[in-house]
Amino acid sequence: MRRATLLALTAAAACVAFGVAAPLSAAKVSGYEGPVDLPLAAPDNEGDAPPPATIKFRAGFDGKKLKDVFLLSEDGIYQTCTSSAGSSISYYPHGSNFEGNLKVNKRQFSGTWRVGVGDEFEEWVVTGKVARNGTASGTVRITSNLVFSGVLKQCDTGVLSWTATSK
Repeated sequence: MRRATLLALTAAAACVAFGVAAPLSAAKVSGYEGPVDLPLAAPDNEGDAPPPATIKFRAGFDGKKLKDVFLLSEDGIYQTCTSSAGSSISYYPHGSNFEGNLKVNKRQFSGTWRVGVGDEFEEWVVTGKVARNGTASGTVRITSNLVFSGVLKQCDTGVLSWTATSK
């Protein structure tokens, strides 16, 4: 019993030390993962292509009530970027994540966050709903302003649908 308590305290301390948000009040935490509705990207000039687009997150429950959604991440989501001159490229950021908690209302969640400095930024808008049967669905949109070869480009995924199941 003492060892289990010590392990739980050590895990909580590690979460605090690394800035990871964890639902301390939730009795159960489940991981969700699933595909994002986005066609596979063509390989870049070096022959590298992103993996299939996926979304992952953790959900904390108090009994059957959804309390927290946190540690949201994506992989394989690319953006189409255009400049004021009209040139266009695909940009693959090699995965992004958000470690904070998202707003939860009943079994639905949403969040908007932005990272970056000055003209360069990345912004996420995420919505979702967790069903009682262990599935989840929603939308995600990632926009950014990035400088490529000295030219500012506006990048956007558009609004993408996603589905996920409890793992």
